[in-house]
Amino acid sequence: MAKTGSGDVLFWCVVLVALIVVLGVGLWFLRRSIWGTTSSAVEDGLTLQQLRELRDAGEISEAEFQALRRAMIDRFPTSKQQGAENAG
Repeated sequence: MAKTGSGDVLFWCVVLVALIVVLGVGLWFLRRSIWGTTSSAVEDGLTLQQLRELRDAGEISEAEFQALRRAMIDRFPTSKQQGAENAG
């Protein structure tokens, strides 16, 4: 039977932890690149008309258009929210 030294076990534990960290960072960047477009497009100051033009030109999908539109609308308080804030 081969005897495994504690150095080998420690080495493979470090390799495993490094792989997990690299995978986690990679997934974070992937998630950021996929879902980061919604907030950045709204923060860039696109107008609803520009979003419609991007959708009509085929540069964004209908789902992306709806998500960006919803994010844009959610940035502004509704009249009910403003009334509640003024009353309180």
